[in-house]
Amino acid sequence: MKYNKLVHLFALALLLAMAIPAMASPKGAKTSNAIAKGQFNVVGGEVISGTTLTPGEYNVVANDSTLSFFRGKKLIAEAPIQWKDAAQKIDQNAIVTDSGKIHEVRFKGLSRSVVVQ
Repeated sequence: MKYNKLVHLFALALLLAMAIPAMASPKGAKTSNAIAKGQFNVVGGEVISGTTLTPGEYNVVANDSTLSFFRGKKLIAEAPIQWKDAAQKIDQNAIVTDSGKIHEVRFKGLSRSVVVQ
């Protein structure tokens, strides 16, 4: 009888241990339907959707209509986008700015990029 309870307790603990990481994704993160993902090194001072980015490395995720900048698992900035076809496949990740505002993000290996609205 005591052994039975111990097995049930262990099974419950195992289920909880598996469920917690699944719930730990950042709030607002739309990474499950991502079309493009990449790591970008930001010099600092670039502005996206009213947020000024600080220097460092960001994980950038683009889906159908949104571009998200993450530092670790923390969502830093998000902006609406439109996809644009490129003339050829992009050979490296790049951020294109216009007067300090992020205008376009190019993902390595894709033949299209995103334009920030």
